[in-house]
Amino acid sequence: MVRDHWYAIERATQVGRKPRGIRRLDRPLVLWRGPDGRVLAAYDACPHRGAALSRGRVVDGCLECPYHGLRFDAEGACQRIPAHPDRDRSPWRLHPLPVVEERGLIWLWNGDGEPGPLPWSEDVQARLDATSPTTIDLTETFPVHYLRIMENLTDVHHVPFVHRSTIPIRDPSVRDFEARREGEDIVVQGTVGGLEARTLIRGPAFGVLEFGVATFVVAVTPVDGTHTWLFARYAQGVSNLPG
Repeated sequence: MVRDHWYAIERATQVGRKPRGIRRLDRPLVLWRGPDGRVLAAYDACPHRGAALSRGRVVDGCLECPYHGLRFDAEGACQRIPAHPDRDRSPWRLHPLPVVEERGLIWLWNGDGEPGPLPWSEDVQARLDATSPTTIDLTETFPVHYLRIMENLTDVHHVPFVHRSTIPIRDPSVRDFEARREGEDIVVQGTVGGLEARTLIRGPAFGVLEFGVATFVVAVTPVDGTHTWLFARYAQGVSNLPG
């Protein structure tokens, strides 16, 4: 799992009043919203006895441990130890993880350095908008390593067979296929069945696919070494109806 990159870890709509436990980047994580509505994240283990904080609750904007009721604020400071209200709370501290909420997703910075720009930049959004203002979001978890999915994003050769029900192509031959670097991005393109296909790979786990009148923005994140969570936003220029 490549360090010093942003990874999409969950849809923003899935994080509400209750703590949400997920597994990403081979780590158990807990997501919750602070008193200002901002999404917060930490490893899903209380610093006291390691209880899963995702089984707790949010009280007055603080995350409460389900085991002994310790409460942690948005900065990770322990604000309450019910059994010992006069004890020094400073040793019991969560370490919030760097997350942001953008494009309807929660993004986690996996690294120690200063977070860089998100891969879903304005130029990527412009590609979606140019295709259609109507989009649909899809998520799925696959029992494969995430590099298999990234490899698949560059493979236009499988389209006539895997996607024959949605993209009917009689001639499966691929022409004018090439792969090249554009700055730090990788661009793969070719023509299959008379349709032009283009994929932009940005970073280790993000891609933009353009196939005829359809555009996909895809973010993939390892759940662990053998499972991958995928998010895709799909825009198509044929119909204004969702889907």
